[in-house]
Amino acid sequence: MSLIAVETAAQQAPVAAALVRLLTARPDLPAASFEIGRMYCEPEPGPRIEIRLHDSLGHFEAWREALNFDPGAVRLWDHGGTISLSIETRWNGVPIELTGYAKPL
Repeated sequence: MSLIAVETAAQQAPVAAALVRLLTARPDLPAASFEIGRMYCEPEPGPRIEIRLHDSLGHFEAWREALNFDPGAVRLWDHGGTISLSIETRWNGVPIELTGYAKPL
């Protein structure tokens, strides 16, 4: 597996366009933090979109359902005071990492 660095914004443009399409198609989704990566590993086709939700795991679930991601593929992480749910998959061919954070009850 080789690590590849994106050199120009033009190489990130297709991923940014996919994010805009997603936000336009689903303006009802909870607000999130977004990052378009600069590094990626082969065999991925290019950089990915990272979507992070910090308000509630319910917001994570809303995004997961909207993206039609398999609930069985969600991973639970315990960070000692914070838990997170995450899933890495593709939406319309674009790699996406969806992560939600919350304090345990």
